Amino acid sequence: MHLASYDDSQWQKITLPNQEPLNDVIWLRRSFELADLKQAVKLQLGTVVQNAHLYLNGELINQKDWSTNWEVLDLPESALKQDQNQIALRVNND
Repeated sequence: MHLASYDDSQWQKITLPNQEPLNDVIWLRRSFELADLKQAVKLQLGTVVQNAHLYLNGELINQKDWSTNWEVLDLPESALKQDQNQIALRVNND
């Protein structure tokens, strides 16, 4: 099954940033549209302390552990699509 077609309608909705830490393993997903691919696209994640994997349109584009900082990331132009895109973030607190 392609990531974009995965039905996440039963997922809990949360607002970030939040005051309570997220526990165990979580997945966050967000769709966004790009009208133009001619400019650099940056993703500001804030402070992600745990281990994390970042996917763009189903492709793993970055991962981190406790020792790396991830506040702002440049999204690779090769993984972006004009119009609809999707970011998925898997975070685990071990």
